[in-house]
Amino acid sequence: MLLAPNSDIRVRPRPHSRLRVRLLAFAVASIAAFAIAAAHAQNGSAAFQWEGTAVAAVNPGMIATDGAGRIYVPLRHGGVVQVYDNARNGHRPLTNFGSGLIQDPVSVTVDIRGNTYVADAGRNVVLLFGPYISGSSYLGTVGGPGTALGQFGGPRQIANDNDPRIYVAEALNGRVQALAPARGSATNLFAFGVAYPGPFGVASGVAVDARSNFIVSSETPGTSLRYFDSRGGFVGGIGTPGAAPGQFNGPRGLATDPIGRLLVADTGNHRVSFFNTFAGGFGFLGQIGSAGAGVGNFNAPGSLATAPGALLYVADNGNQRVVRLRYDDADRDGAIDATDGCPGIFNPNQTDRDGDRRGDDCDDDIDGDGIGNPADACPFTKPFDDRNSDGCQDPTTSSVKPKSKKKVKRSRGLKISGRAYADRLGVARVLVAVGRREARKCSWYSVKRKRFLRGSCKRPRYSRARGTRRWRMKISAKSVRPGRYRIYTKAVQKRSRLVEKSTRARSTIRVVR
Repeated sequence: MLLAPNSDIRVRPRPHSRLRVRLLAFAVASIAAFAIAAAHAQNGSAAFQWEGTAVAAVNPGMIATDGAGRIYVPLRHGGVVQVYDNARNGHRPLTNFGSGLIQDPVSVTVDIRGNTYVADAGRNVVLLFGPYISGSSYLGTVGGPGTALGQFGGPRQIANDNDPRIYVAEALNGRVQALAPARGSATNLFAFGVAYPGPFGVASGVAVDARSNFIVSSETPGTSLRYFDSRGGFVGGIGTPGAAPGQFNGPRGLATDPIGRLLVADTGNHRVSFFNTFAGGFGFLGQIGSAGAGVGNFNAPGSLATAPGALLYVADNGNQRVVRLRYDDADRDGAIDATDGCPGIFNPNQTDRDGDRRGDDCDDDIDGDGIGNPADACPFTKPFDDRNSDGCQDPTTSSVKPKSKKKVKRSRGLKISGRAYADRLGVARVLVAVGRREARKCSWYSVKRKRFLRGSCKRPRYSRARGTRRWRMKISAKSVRPGRYRIYTKAVQKRSRLVEKSTRARSTIRVVR
């Protein structure tokens, strides 16, 4: 049976040629993306792409990956956990750890801090190790054989959440036990039985979804998956026993992907199955595999683990290998289609400047300013002020020196400088008005005449400064007299010729003898 979905749940400059090419690509790619999205909607399946063997000649327990995409392979009866590099670096062997400490590493998990936990079926314990980048140092051991809290009976898959807590499925005790690791040990939190309503068989796999609820599998043929709430209360079954799509035959390892969808190692059917989230009713999305040893084949796959880049690793136990798949990534850009800003378009950077969850490569308004890309002279920046509606930030000056209330000696003259900004259009020029108040009248400095000229206090006389983004103006000591001076500035934008609106002094200083 499938669970029901949860109810919670004006001046317009022509764009540059480079932008025109990008917009044309956007239009073509958008059509392709629509076609791909329509195809997915029709068949309701997730695309799996076989990428070959990542690790060969191993007898893997239940594998795990870390945030860097490295693969952790517990070697059954080998007494160690082998670490392999990520896909980009060719899965080269990096190190192994646990020698002399582990008897039978049945499963491994890595938390968000990089700490590693190993379930040892030979000793009925869980071993704690530090991050790979710190040498995977041994931190401590928890448990021993028994049925009490803190003891284990036939540990199988070990999983973790973001708290981080760890969870162990116990085959012999028929339960899932939760622990909170800290300082080389772990605090026993709770345990819940999985046999109700029975029979359920041997518990083998456990995964935690985005709601901190549990999915549990049984390797006993004739059983389906079970879903439990965060307190261990039984909610319902997922799927039914059988060989048809969406059915199971003795499934073992489980995993949830970054958005909480469920991936299942369907051991008895020699395949991997993919299901929606709880909110999506755990609806069947797709599968890959059949019995065999070649491309697209599995032999009793026992576990799986997702990795960054829309990758999925499967422990193909019968074929003694770990296989790499790409899943839900039709455009092969390393982002699963469910979270891809531009599904169907290769956009590995996944940039989204305006945060509207639509990637820049397919967004018709990249900066989210309400002006479409073809009419937006600055399509990559959202302006705070845009008086002429060209999509660009209006020009502005800042950091004017000398700063207000500054006292300047007359003998040094006036050295005025500052910065200007005019978005991607750039600054054409900067205008500066330097005025000296005398009684009720004002004098304004003229760069051409190199002296102050009488004028209206309400109408500053502007002169062009040297430079643009970094500008300056120098007034010699001969032209300066003691008194109070006010400095006004205006930046002029290129192309649009828009002039900064300036109505107040940027700086007020006093020249002294």
